[in-house]
Amino acid sequence: MTEVCRNHVSLYTIPLPAYNHPMTFDLDIVFNSIGIAGVACILLAYFLITLGKLTGGRLAYHILNLIGAAMLLASLFWKWNLPSVVIEVCWIAISLFGIWKVRRTL
Repeated sequence: MTEVCRNHVSLYTIPLPAYNHPMTFDLDIVFNSIGIAGVACILLAYFLITLGKLTGGRLAYHILNLIGAAMLLASLFWKWNLPSVVIEVCWIAISLFGIWKVRRTL
């Protein structure tokens, strides 16, 4: 079932519950927003390292990368892209290893 939403056809729309309003909510917006927030986390971690505010040995760096990669992975399950999924799974694994390494030294 498709519905027209903002002059384009979307296969995944959810009607808003308020009074059977004809406006629909496009799930692409939700998953794209999650992915963009994930990109922001990863770029923030990289930017803070470049500024010298973080180091690779700090827990905050690995947590930012983990959250960012997980958010990107969530968005990729909506619009599947195998190479991107592979890199995000690796990014998550490396972040988890970094968290384990930092926590072990505390």
